[in-house]
Amino acid sequence: ESNGSVILGEDVADKLYANEFSIHDPIGKHISTSHYDGWQTLAVETIDGVNTVLWEYTPTGRLHYWRT
Repeated sequence: ESNGSVILGEDVADKLYANEFSIHDPIGKHISTSHYDGWQTLAVETIDGVNTVLWEYTPTGRLHYWRT
């Protein structure tokens, strides 16, 4: 895999994508930029074949990631 080969995208409804694949929360709902109050999606990358999303809790700057 080339560095930076996964692009974080957003459609007109603010739904998020890793390249052309929709990003889902743990219960399967397609996430949007306002999915979690106070959290901002920073990046996505494929790690060991799994899309991983990096989040920031903007009030504190806390970072968190999860696999989709």
